[in-house]
Amino acid sequence: MKIYIKKFILLFIISFLLISCNKSNMEVQEITKSNDYIKLAKWITGIYSNSTNEIHLTMHPIWQNKNDGFWIYMEQSFTKNNKPIIQHIYQLIELKDGLYEMAVYEIPLKSRFIGCWKKEHPLETLNPDLLIQKTDCTIIIKRKCQLIFEGNTIENDCKDSQNISEMIITKKSIKILIQEPKKVDPHKYLVFKKGTIDE
Repeated sequence: MKIYIKKFILLFIISFLLISCNKSNMEVQEITKSNDYIKLAKWITGIYSNSTNEIHLTMHPIWQNKNDGFWIYMEQSFTKNNKPIIQHIYQLIELKDGLYEMAVYEIPLKSRFIGCWKKEHPLETLNPDLLIQKTDCTIIIKRKCQLIFEGNTIENDCKDSQNISEMIITKKSIKILIQEPKKVDPHKYLVFKKGTIDE
């Protein structure tokens, strides 16, 4: 009987230690997120409009319980009719040496999710496994100076005319370049300032 009691106590101690280690590792993982990564995630999200207020850009955090990056739903639309021009999902990941990767995903049956950022838990019905990654359109971001992050696709390989190929991020604005395949038009730079949308 004493042997069983000792075995039970030993198993209890081992279980306790394993739980403590896992908890400690989770806390360390949270701590290792750099201040710049947290700042970038905060700066990039928000509701934006261009200078003429004709186009709105929404970058809304989603799936905040996931631990594989900071997930963002992006919707760019005309102000007049709220008709989306672009709908994407971004996954912001911290790399080494002050670099950040923003993976781009297509949304299956995306028309179902128009305006979903207005909901309390947007895209909660969408299974992330169904997303289609646009691997050639991944954006690599770095901090240019204290007030600016800048990013671009790797060697401009993205062939999607609806994808952002370059972006400049500040605390209150986002400047983006929509690049068509084999064509760069400087007039396609769009500057969005952070604000609100009148619903």
